[in-house]
Amino acid sequence: MIQKLYLALLMLLLSWGAHAQEKGTFKNLGPQLHSATLQGSAFVEGKNGKTYVYSVVRGRPAHLFGYDLATNELVADLELENTDGSWAIVASTDGLLYVSSAQGYLFKHMPGTQEIENLGIVLEGEKLVWDVVAGKNGEIYGGTYPGCRIFRYHPKDGFSDVSQGPVVENQQYAQFLAYDKKTDKLFVAVYIGANVVEIDLKTGKKREFLPEHYQKNGSIYNLKLVKAKTGTKLLVWLNNKGVGREALVFDAKTGKLEETLGTMEVRTLLKAEKIPTVYYTVDTNLYSSELTASAYAASEHLLSFKGKTKAARWNKNNEVELFTTEGQLVKYNPATRKSSTVTLNIPKQPIDIQSIFYGPDDRVWLSGYLAGGNAAYDPKSGKTVEYSGLIQSEGMAKQGDDLYFGIYPAAQLYKYDTKRAWDVSQNNPRLIKQLEGQSRPFAILSVDSLRKVYFGTVPNYGVLGGAIAEYDSETDETHTYTDVVKNQSPVCLAFLDGKIWGGTSISGGLGITPTEKEGKLFCWDPDKRETIFETTPIPGIMAVTALIKGPDKKLWGMADGNLFVFDPASRQVVKQTKVYEVPAKRTHLWRDAFLVTHPSGNVYGTGGRKFFSVDPQTMEVNVLREGLDLLTMDGSGVLYFRLGADLWSYTPETAIAE
Repeated sequence: MIQKLYLALLMLLLSWGAHAQEKGTFKNLGPQLHSATLQGSAFVEGKNGKTYVYSVVRGRPAHLFGYDLATNELVADLELENTDGSWAIVASTDGLLYVSSAQGYLFKHMPGTQEIENLGIVLEGEKLVWDVVAGKNGEIYGGTYPGCRIFRYHPKDGFSDVSQGPVVENQQYAQFLAYDKKTDKLFVAVYIGANVVEIDLKTGKKREFLPEHYQKNGSIYNLKLVKAKTGTKLLVWLNNKGVGREALVFDAKTGKLEETLGTMEVRTLLKAEKIPTVYYTVDTNLYSSELTASAYAASEHLLSFKGKTKAARWNKNNEVELFTTEGQLVKYNPATRKSSTVTLNIPKQPIDIQSIFYGPDDRVWLSGYLAGGNAAYDPKSGKTVEYSGLIQSEGMAKQGDDLYFGIYPAAQLYKYDTKRAWDVSQNNPRLIKQLEGQSRPFAILSVDSLRKVYFGTVPNYGVLGGAIAEYDSETDETHTYTDVVKNQSPVCLAFLDGKIWGGTSISGGLGITPTEKEGKLFCWDPDKRETIFETTPIPGIMAVTALIKGPDKKLWGMADGNLFVFDPASRQVVKQTKVYEVPAKRTHLWRDAFLVTHPSGNVYGTGGRKFFSVDPQTMEVNVLREGLDLLTMDGSGVLYFRLGADLWSYTPETAIAE
């Protein structure tokens, strides 16, 4: 009996395995996008007496580079395992270098050596370490996302939760830090719901700094403590809604707001030792001033350079020394007013693919994660061309010879004429519109018959309720419609039977808790320019993240791992099946699945990091490979997706012969 059961099970497994190996060819086409995007950077004095500048170059994996400032030579090139970037690095009082991680790790490095140690996840449940600052006696502090927590690390003690939970309840970003060694107090900037919280590290007591107006209308970019004759000042650089970027000057002891200045990148601000002059940067310029409104208004412009400042210091020659995002070391001598610039050789790294799309020029277009940039892979020649000038594209679409990009941040919509040379300086690609209040244009739909392109967007950080932007390619006009579905973000769009169908996520911008309970499938009337129908196709879902016109002329979609078929005539879900499980706890869900109808009649999809095919007759799902996501299809029926920085292709046996 047992033997028969064993044989039956074996035959079942063999038959499943045979079915799972659908005939087709996978190919790893390798990294397509490269960048020398610099993130966390710092000037460091080594125990060996040498001075270095260290910086993290984003990539897959990210690399920590170190340069000897005596020779400007690269002396350290170290992989940061299992992470693709770092927002901050800092040297502790005992000479060790600590590197934050975009994946929640903390790394430790002794400057001048070739070793780096991954110390592990800083606090359970935290996915990202933002800022890190040095405390006293070799300790460091860091801020996290999504728990909005503060950790302490010391080589003898390991990690501990200093904030004992969120710094501010119902917030996610403990993003920027400043430490006062005299008072042993830590200042924490909470990015969304703009707030600054002082934590007394001896007692654990917390004190909020920002007036309510800023908490409701601002977002913080950075902060810094500055010693002045009248006491320690806390500088907070923020965006004040309706006003713009400002630098606020607080008395760190009393919490009193003393001055409101214009914009200045306070993190890299340097104060002269014996006079009240400060040196600060804005974008690619260096200025001098004092910390008063009248002095700021008369700020002196000292010089310009390439890139934004990542680190600043007073060097041994009493010069202002800057390190920029373009790898430049800029020195300015206040006494002689002379300056010099050296450009370091920063090796480029492969970066993650953020979006892929088969363009009107018969090439597979790609955009890079965070670092931005674009590339186009030619299936016929196997060659890739990289293009600079655009930042992170969340989605793409085509109409005629034009390729459209939806850019993060600030929902920037671009149009590229593929028949002309790529030249951003000559407006090709050309900025069509920047959508006020919006952030991420994931959903882009071209409706050729209407000569219009529709963009579905996620709103800004800390805001609920996205929008649909309608671009008329004949008149070059754009109209934006908000609150398409109450407090929800349109994240996918499809066109069927003269109507635009969309899927929403209950998630808005990062840093705010959703108010709605279920994602929606909705119908948008392009003539009336309004939503005429909405429903929840699968109870309890967080989002509908993929929609296409299926082989049966019905809507096919994905929602929280569920594949469904929706009949627009009856307005009912007529088929559904579970493809994969989704995590029970997620901070947000915007983009999770993709579907295409293959010329063979099959439907292919990605979701939950699985690549699968679907038999439209039986709805049987066949998982073909794990780890792949994103999806597009070329004119020959070849499918493309990503695995980190690598572009992969799959050629089904049924692909169209060229």
